[in-house]
Amino acid sequence: MKAVRAILTAGSLLIASASAPADSVLVISPDGAWGEGRGASFGTALKRAIADCKSKQSKDKLGCGFMQTAVSNGHVTVAIMCAEHYAVGVGINERDAFLTAMAPIREATWQASGPMPPCTIFAVVRP
Repeated sequence: MKAVRAILTAGSLLIASASAPADSVLVISPDGAWGEGRGASFGTALKRAIADCKSKQSKDKLGCGFMQTAVSNGHVTVAIMCAEHYAVGVGINERDAFLTAMAPIREATWQASGPMPPCTIFAVVRP
């Protein structure tokens, strides 16, 4: 299995406290499986997201929750993969979420003075 490096920025990872309601949770495993869960509480939404992720994995069924976001108030989450790097962005719409997810990829590419790797959106969680 190829090692995957997660890139998260302060603006792209929103963490809900256990007492705050979360409208949706997105979890991602290192092998690329992902799951979405919704619920009246963070715990309920997280449990559903992990179960959804595990149902999409072909083997091992480990690692769901390797990366996760919890959002409320109608925000959109976008998960992208660029080469072997995952990035997650949250925004008020898909465009904002995508741009937030791309920011660390662009920064890493600029620092490495190399070409931008091809990127694919693999998950979008809408309110």
